Amino acid sequence: MKHRIKDWVILSFFSGIIGTIAMDVFNFPFWKSKKTEFMYGSLAGSILMLGSRTKRKENFLIGQIYHMLTGGLLGTLNFLMLKFSGKDHYLIKGFSFGAIIWGTLNNVGQSLGLFHVKMHRTASFYVSLIANAIYGAVTSYAIVNLGDPTMFEETTMLEKANLSSRPTPKFMEETSSYRETETPHYTQ
Repeated sequence: MKHRIKDWVILSFFSGIIGTIAMDVFNFPFWKSKKTEFMYGSLAGSILMLGSRTKRKENFLIGQIYHMLTGGLLGTLNFLMLKFSGKDHYLIKGFSFGAIIWGTLNNVGQSLGLFHVKMHRTASFYVSLIANAIYGAVTSYAIVNLGDPTMFEETTMLEKANLSSRPTPKFMEETSSYRETETPHYTQ
C-alpha cells in the first residue's frame, strides 16, 4: 500500500469502525438463526432508550450509529496500546484487548443497569465474547496495516513518557550524589 494514514486519531477511529463492522458481520448469522437474542445496534440503542423501542428500524439505526461511534472511539485505546507496547504480535494483543473490552462493558454495563435489554442465553455470551475479540484483532490489524510505519518506531520508555528532554530537578541530583558518596554508619 503506497499511501498510509499518518494521523493517529483518524487511523484509530477508522480502524475501530472496520473492527465494528467485522464484529457485526460475525454476529449476524447467529442472530438470524436465533442463536443470539439481538444485534449490537439493539444493545447499544438500549442504552439510549427502552429495549422494546430498539426493535423499530429508526431506533435500531440510532443504536447502530452509537455502536459504530463507540467502536471507533475504542479504536483509539487499541492504537495507544499498540503504540506503547509495540506492534509485534498485534493480533494477539488485539484479540486480548477485545476480550477485555467485552468484560468491562458487559460487567460494568449490566451491573450499572445501562442496558435495557439483557442476554439470557449462554450462546449469546459466548458469541458476544468472540465477536468482541474479533473486533480487537481486526482493529489491530487495520491499525498496523493502514497506518504509517513511522507511527510505531521504537523508542525508549523515557521517550514515550516524554521525560528524557526534561531537566533533572535539583533535589534529585543532590539525593543521588549523597547516596553514591556516603554510606550511613549506625552506632549503638
